[in-house]
Amino acid sequence: MKQLINILLVEDDLWLAELYIEALQSNGNYRIHHARDAEEALENLDALKKLNLIILDMFLPGHNGLEFLHEIASYQDTKDIPIILLTTISKIEFGIDDERWRAYGVTKYLHKPDTKPYQLVSVVDELLLNTKMVN
Repeated sequence: MKQLINILLVEDDLWLAELYIEALQSNGNYRIHHARDAEEALENLDALKKLNLIILDMFLPGHNGLEFLHEIASYQDTKDIPIILLTTISKIEFGIDDERWRAYGVTKYLHKPDTKPYQLVSVVDELLLNTKMVN
């Protein structure tokens, strides 16, 4: 039996989340865990034994994505999980430099309006399948 790669998608827009989940599950390699806000995402992190990737929207109800990044970077067991940011604000508009993003574990920054679901899948495939990150 093939072991699926665990991905946590943190997206409060249910319609978009469904699109991303369907696209990511289409190749049969990924198990997607969905959270609608940072609190639910933290609960998922506590419950999952092995998580290979987090896809994170920055604008969430309650705690925002930056607060979530700061929190998980402070824990030994979650600080090394790679993160793809998928958000509506461009990287330049956000005003945070690449070094700080890397300190938070961000491996890729995707501008949501310019990223189709199949493009997200390509980025995830490149990160997880081609780099042999999976145990």
